[in-house]
Amino acid sequence: MINTAYAQTNTNPCEPKPLVFAFFNGVQTTPEEARQALNHMKALYGESVPSSINGQKIQYELMYNYTQGFEDFVETFDQRLKEHIKVNDDEHMRYELFFQAIKDNGSWLDKLKNKIPAYANVFANLSTLVRAAATKALVSLSGTTINTSQNYAEHTARIDNWAMEGRKMLFVAHSQGNLFANAAYNYTKAIVGEKSVKVVHIAPASVILNGPHTLVSKDIVIIGLFGTGKIPTVTTPISTFLLRPAGLNGKTDPLGHGLLEI
Repeated sequence: MINTAYAQTNTNPCEPKPLVFAFFNGVQTTPEEARQALNHMKALYGESVPSSINGQKIQYELMYNYTQGFEDFVETFDQRLKEHIKVNDDEHMRYELFFQAIKDNGSWLDKLKNKIPAYANVFANLSTLVRAAATKALVSLSGTTINTSQNYAEHTARIDNWAMEGRKMLFVAHSQGNLFANAAYNYTKAIVGEKSVKVVHIAPASVILNGPHTLVSKDIVIIGLFGTGKIPTVTTPISTFLLRPAGLNGKTDPLGHGLLEI
């Protein structure tokens, strides 16, 4: 289990428990990179809510979803597809569908396209994403799949504890993390109600939104993965790669997708 706490729980029973700021990381993000992103958010938003509102302390938490290189793209593809249609859960089948989608051919893929013509671009544009964003990951393909169920179980266990303590929660998610954040939100609101949990989506890898979102105009990963018209609305225009300044981590991202870079 990764130690993800960024603040001690308030032990004074006379004061309200800190607000939980929970960050859900995106694809191909190591634990260290996810912590770095969360530290930047902590520096940006501070130790507490502005005193003009209520001055409540903030506890920063990392809701890490495991990254295993190339499998991340299979996972995102599988989760996104299941938002709209029922897909066979067999591991061989999900990989077969993914690789068919990369090549934009295959009998199963043809059947899905014929059944749901509106989603043809989802499959056709996936090959662009993989060529542009997953070159390094292709080399490290290990055949080990991500245990999504384990991730969900870890997340819900922590949510149960926060709910039992009477915490309010803010879920902030980037990229694939939005799929996990949506699941966490649906689980949490059933326990504590909509007023005690909110979501902010960043470069969401999902058309399902449970709160405000931001998506830049040059995000090749999101646009390439889900096809024109099958993604959330672009909120922020940005310059082309050569004209963009470095991000918070001093790095740039030609894909327009990196959290700190963009």
